[in-house]
Amino acid sequence: ILTGNNNGTGPIDTDYTIAAVASGTWTFDWLYNTPDTGTYDSGGYLRNGVYTVLSNNLTPGASGNVSIGVNAGDVIGFRVFSADGAFGPGSITISNFSAPVPAPGSLALLGLAAVGGARRRRRE
Repeated sequence: ILTGNNNGTGPIDTDYTIAAVASGTWTFDWLYNTPDTGTYDSGGYLRNGVYTVLSNNLTPGASGNVSIGVNAGDVIGFRVFSADGAFGPGSITISNFSAPVPAPGSLALLGLAAVGGARRRRRE
Protein backbone atom coordinates (compact mmCIF):
# COMPACT_ATOMS: atom_id res chain seq x y z
CA ILE A 1 0.00 0.00 0.00
CA LEU A 2 1.42 3.37 -1.05
CA THR A 3 -0.22 6.30 0.73
CA GLY A 4 0.05 9.88 -0.48
CA ASN A 5 0.60 13.19 1.27
CA ASN A 6 -1.93 14.68 3.70
CA ASN A 7 0.16 17.21 5.65
CA GLY A 8 -1.43 20.38 4.24
CA THR A 9 1.19 21.04 1.58
CA GLY A 10 1.07 20.20 -2.07
CA PRO A 11 1.51 19.38 -4.79
CA ILE A 12 3.54 16.35 -3.73
CA ASP A 13 4.26 13.02 -5.44
CA THR A 14 4.77 9.94 -3.29
CA ASP A 15 6.73 7.44 -5.40
CA TYR A 16 8.05 3.92 -4.99
CA THR A 17 10.31 2.74 -7.84
CA ILE A 18 12.76 0.00 -8.80
CA ALA A 19 14.80 -0.81 -11.90
CA ALA A 20 13.69 -3.80 -13.98
CA VAL A 21 16.51 -6.36 -14.05
CA ALA A 22 15.35 -8.02 -17.28
CA SER A 23 13.09 -7.43 -20.26
CA GLY A 24 9.62 -8.93 -20.26
CA THR A 25 6.13 -8.31 -18.94
CA TRP A 26 5.36 -6.36 -15.77
CA THR A 27 1.95 -7.12 -14.27
CA PHE A 28 0.05 -6.12 -11.15
CA ASP A 29 -3.45 -5.69 -9.74
CA TRP A 30 -4.35 -2.33 -8.21
CA LEU A 31 -7.00 -0.72 -6.00
CA TYR A 32 -7.22 3.06 -5.48
CA ASN A 33 -8.97 4.67 -2.51
CA THR A 34 -9.29 8.08 -0.87
CA PRO A 35 -11.70 9.93 1.41
CA ASP A 36 -11.01 13.16 -0.53
CA THR A 37 -13.33 14.49 -3.26
CA GLY A 38 -12.72 16.33 -6.52
CA THR A 39 -9.66 15.55 -8.60
CA TYR A 40 -7.00 16.55 -6.07
CA ASP A 41 -5.39 13.12 -5.66
CA SER A 42 -4.61 10.30 -8.04
CA GLY A 43 -2.85 6.96 -8.09
CA GLY A 44 -1.06 5.16 -10.88
CA TYR A 45 2.16 3.70 -12.15
CA LEU A 46 5.50 5.03 -13.38
CA ARG A 47 7.67 3.82 -16.22
CA ASN A 48 10.89 5.77 -16.80
CA GLY A 49 9.42 8.85 -15.10
CA VAL A 50 6.19 8.87 -17.13
CA TYR A 51 3.15 8.82 -14.83
CA THR A 52 0.04 6.95 -15.97
CA VAL A 53 -3.02 7.75 -13.85
CA LEU A 54 -5.14 4.71 -13.05
CA SER A 55 -7.71 6.49 -10.86
CA ASN A 56 -8.44 9.72 -9.01
CA ASN A 57 -10.82 10.95 -6.31
CA LEU A 58 -13.78 10.80 -8.68
CA THR A 59 -13.55 7.01 -8.72
CA PRO A 60 -12.56 5.82 -5.20
CA GLY A 61 -12.63 2.06 -4.94
CA ALA A 62 -11.63 1.67 -8.58
CA SER A 63 -9.45 -1.34 -9.36
CA GLY A 64 -7.94 -3.19 -12.26
CA ASN A 65 -5.01 -5.07 -13.71
CA VAL A 66 -2.05 -3.76 -15.69
CA SER A 67 0.23 -5.76 -17.97
CA ILE A 68 2.92 -3.91 -19.94
CA GLY A 69 6.24 -4.70 -21.56
CA VAL A 70 9.41 -3.36 -19.98
CA ASN A 71 13.09 -3.43 -20.89
CA ALA A 72 15.98 -4.26 -18.60
CA GLY A 73 16.97 -1.03 -16.85
CA ASP A 74 13.53 0.61 -17.12
CA VAL A 75 12.59 2.30 -13.86
CA ILE A 76 9.14 1.05 -12.87
CA GLY A 77 6.98 1.82 -9.90
CA PHE A 78 3.96 3.52 -8.42
CA ARG A 79 2.84 7.04 -7.56
CA VAL A 80 0.17 8.71 -5.45
CA PHE A 81 -0.16 12.39 -6.35
CA SER A 82 -1.70 14.97 -4.01
CA ALA A 83 -2.44 18.45 -5.37
CA ASP A 84 -3.57 19.88 -2.04
CA GLY A 85 -2.23 17.60 0.73
CA ALA A 86 -5.54 17.91 2.58
CA PHE A 87 -8.89 16.24 3.23
CA GLY A 88 -7.47 12.72 3.36
CA PRO A 89 -4.70 10.99 1.42
CA GLY A 90 -5.06 8.85 -1.65
CA SER A 91 -3.66 5.33 -1.52
CA ILE A 92 -2.97 2.63 -4.06
CA THR A 93 -2.82 -1.01 -3.05
CA ILE A 94 -0.74 -3.26 -5.28
CA SER A 95 -1.12 -7.04 -5.35
CA ASN A 96 -0.07 -9.92 -7.60
CA PHE A 97 3.05 -7.96 -8.60
CA SER A 98 5.24 -9.69 -11.17
CA ALA A 99 8.28 -8.24 -12.93
CA PRO A 100 10.64 -9.99 -15.35
CA VAL A 101 13.68 -11.77 -13.94
CA PRO A 102 16.80 -12.84 -15.82
CA ALA A 103 16.89 -16.44 -17.02
CA PRO A 104 19.13 -18.63 -14.80
CA GLY A 105 21.52 -19.25 -17.71
CA SER A 106 22.04 -15.54 -18.31
CA LEU A 107 22.96 -15.02 -14.65
CA ALA A 108 25.63 -17.71 -14.96
CA LEU A 109 27.00 -16.09 -18.11
CA LEU A 110 27.19 -12.73 -16.36
CA GLY A 111 29.10 -14.37 -13.50
CA LEU A 112 31.55 -16.05 -15.89
CA ALA A 113 32.12 -12.77 -17.72
CA ALA A 114 32.90 -11.04 -14.44
CA VAL A 115 35.36 -13.78 -13.40
CA GLY A 116 37.01 -13.74 -16.84
CA GLY A 117 37.37 -9.97 -16.72
CA ALA A 118 38.91 -10.13 -13.25
CA ARG A 119 41.42 -12.77 -14.35
CA ARG A 120 42.47 -10.74 -17.38
CA ARG A 121 43.08 -7.70 -15.22
CA ARG A 122 45.32 -9.66 -12.87
CA ARG A 123 47.58 -10.88 -15.68
CA GLU A 124 48.16 -7.43 -17.16
